[in-house]
Amino acid sequence: MALQLLLTWAALAVCARAQPPIPDVGNSGYLLSKPVSCSQGSGFRIEIFGDFQCPDTKALWQTILEPLLSEERYTNGGSFVFHAFPLPYHRSGFTSAQAVRVLTKHLTGAEFKKIGDTFFSHQSEFQTDVTQNLSDSSITSDIFAPLALGLGVPKAVFLDGMANEAINGEVRVAWKMGSMRGVYGTPTVAINGVISGVVGQWNLTQWKAWLDKEVGNAGGRADASSYHV
Repeated sequence: MALQLLLTWAALAVCARAQPPIPDVGNSGYLLSKPVSCSQGSGFRIEIFGDFQCPDTKALWQTILEPLLSEERYTNGGSFVFHAFPLPYHRSGFTSAQAVRVLTKHLTGAEFKKIGDTFFSHQSEFQTDVTQNLSDSSITSDIFAPLALGLGVPKAVFLDGMANEAINGEVRVAWKMGSMRGVYGTPTVAINGVISGVVGQWNLTQWKAWLDKEVGNAGGRADASSYHV
């Protein structure tokens, strides 16, 4: 019996060593505002998990995020972070997420907002009804490469990045990290690290009302799960 247990543990140890390490992609999100410390109950952190092919993510980006990011009282009061979370049933979801990650390797962090604006404004060009009969290489070369060029990244450089297995792996790990946090659809919003299904339905007035309370609440945080306008 003892020998059997010993052999079992030895087999498990060999199996464990054979498993590849979990890649470390660091902070998989993209900062939309300057980082603000959330220590001692001050400041806030808004995280948006979105798919660049998702119409609802586009609506949140254009009707909620853009107005909020234009006001310094909000960008100075907390951090806004975007996580690419491609949905499996979106034909170009993963490819667009990888394309964005490639572009962030060649552009400064401050330009992520410009990247997002570009992709969402051209979203109709890579919807499934347009790309369903196209190969992955055609989608990359004919749709996303011109967007990259418009942002200042040469086609050859962009295509090289899209063929990079390490970058592909980063996108996959970032998706898994979102899944581990409970994300399954887009857009999903997390406030101060907590996924909230309520705030994803808020309009701009409700967002501003909550943020005004949060910014003015330096001694403690407003409770987004129970706060309504």
